Amino acid sequence: MLTGYSPFHEEDEPESISLTPLIDTVLVLLLIFIIATPSLYNTLDIILPYGTVHGEENDEKKILCFAMDKKGTIYTKKHEQITLERAVKIISTSTKETPIILFSDKDAACGHLIEFIDTVKNLGYHNVYCKTKKISLQK
Repeated sequence: MLTGYSPFHEEDEPESISLTPLIDTVLVLLLIFIIATPSLYNTLDIILPYGTVHGEENDEKKILCFAMDKKGTIYTKKHEQITLERAVKIISTSTKETPIILFSDKDAACGHLIEFIDTVKNLGYHNVYCKTKKISLQK
């Protein structure tokens, strides 16, 4: 007996793609978006108080910062070029416990650094620090 050609025989099942992993993935992504979307719009603006250090206000004016380039030129925090005498006048307006930090170019001559530190220490300021690194103060 001849039978007609059929692409599907009883022993062969049609091939199909399982949609279960696709549906699971879509549902997980939908769940993530449902949870994440409200957090984008429902935020709280929290203003935290400023902290204090040992009961004192943390004020930038309590630390004097100067910078020195490799030529020995002294600059203020605002990148103003000043002389050593002007730096001494600025330093003398603060208390003796005020930390003084000198940021210096690593290529600066030792003589300029020592002159600055000795001048400040002779005024009675002993919280003098020197941080050496390559700096660029030119605009």
